[in-house]
Amino acid sequence: PAGVRLTAGPSLDALRLSWSLMTERNSAELSALEPRYVVGNTPSAPFILIAGPLRSGEDAKTLCANLLRKGIPCSVDTFTGNAL
Repeated sequence: PAGVRLTAGPSLDALRLSWSLMTERNSAELSALEPRYVVGNTPSAPFILIAGPLRSGEDAKTLCANLLRKGIPCSVDTFTGNAL
């Protein structure tokens, strides 16, 4: 399934806080999604927040376009990882 990559952080707690703030401010776009994390390769932000699942890559692109208009960095990704 498709997902969206939203942010990276130094800890899982930082990702939980980011997810909480994002869903509070953008509930229409994010409330139905599940947060997951994957381990990245950046020492300063080793954890990456991914939300999903979305039905298709096109749905993920549309969601990212809406979030980018609101100033939230976003990219299409695979919905994978561990539950946050």
